[in-house]
Amino acid sequence: MRFISVFLLCALIASLHGCGGGSGSDPASSSSTTVASPANAAPNVMAVTVELGPSNNVNIPYVTVTVCEPGSDVNCRAIDHVLVDTGSNGLRLFASALAATASQPALSFPLQSASGGGTLAECVQFADGSSVWGAVKLADVKLAGQRVSSLPVHVVGDVGFAPIPNACSNSLTPATTPAQFGANGVLGVGFLDQDCGEVCRLVVQNGFYYACTSNCSPSTASLAQQVPNPVARLANDNNGVVLKLPGVAAGGAATVSGSLIFGIGTQANNALGAAKVFNLDPTSSYITTIYKNHQYTQSFIDSGSNAIYFDDAGINICTGYDHGFYCPPSTVSLTATMVGAKVGSTDAASGLVSFSVANADNLFHANPSFVAFPTLAGPMSAIDNTTPDTSWSSYFDWGLPFFYGRSVFTAIRGRGTPAGQGPYYAY
Repeated sequence: MRFISVFLLCALIASLHGCGGGSGSDPASSSSTTVASPANAAPNVMAVTVELGPSNNVNIPYVTVTVCEPGSDVNCRAIDHVLVDTGSNGLRLFASALAATASQPALSFPLQSASGGGTLAECVQFADGSSVWGAVKLADVKLAGQRVSSLPVHVVGDVGFAPIPNACSNSLTPATTPAQFGANGVLGVGFLDQDCGEVCRLVVQNGFYYACTSNCSPSTASLAQQVPNPVARLANDNNGVVLKLPGVAAGGAATVSGSLIFGIGTQANNALGAAKVFNLDPTSSYITTIYKNHQYTQSFIDSGSNAIYFDDAGINICTGYDHGFYCPPSTVSLTATMVGAKVGSTDAASGLVSFSVANADNLFHANPSFVAFPTLAGPMSAIDNTTPDTSWSSYFDWGLPFFYGRSVFTAIRGRGTPAGQGPYYAY
């Protein structure tokens, strides 16, 4: 099963309200079936694991997030298998992960009132054709050694909440359980302060927020009410993140352990060092990828995508259950050039990226217990099926395989860093 994050919609929102490579060497790889970065218990570090999750997906990075009822140190729950997504913003948790267990009572979070009355709810649509729906509630959230109080959190799949509106379910597949979605939630740590921003503050028909009584209708939401990027709400280390994963052998690995580090240039463990900075275009919020003389002007780096997605008619697409991936007769070695935007007096950075695309059928069958594959790729135009769709021809999605063997920085829009203000990527 392929998984593509909400990045595409977030980038559109970013462009509407004006929000907003490295040295060129190949990432190091390891031949071990279990690959780990050095353990780090620093207060700005969360452990990341790529492993089998609720639906046995591959190339999905997970963290454990602790949530508490507001003001409580007792009524708390550690939620495992929460997807780390640099392509979206906000914390989203499935209601089932908050329900009562044999040893723990259910957690109860306060609802928020919508601006026009009723309860505030949200619909988030993902590029793979799925959507999530639920109320926006307030919770205290612990991220590594920091706590954020009364954070708006999107609680998904609550069977007792208002039914999903047609606008959120038509032509989409609502995910109501972790098994359907592939995670117990999403920790969106992208480049925006909120998941929507000014558009949702000003425009009723914004596609995100709803006011619910017995039925739900579109609604505005103030910036304070919207689901925020949790990193932006931290007291310290709040200007971005570093996702650090070790290299993985071409054939894959059973598990991978890495780190999600909060802050950029705020601590010794998140210094940019020699990383090259790729500014996002101020208008589109994308970077550019040049591949086989074609410019993919809507390119992005996204840990929430489990493969590298781009269109290349010269690479065979799988025909079986994994038809969303590429299946070349033999592994192909490729290169592309990543290009950042010129912002102000800063020149546009560029960097050559070498990567390989293997036959997904062979990868999955050779080592059925493996979940980390650095050579997994697929076509953007096969998000829903294998029928080519030229609307995706300008997109290039550098998904999780790009992260293996790298420390990838994502800087939040408008936040100062040693390399200037975000938004940018760096590696």
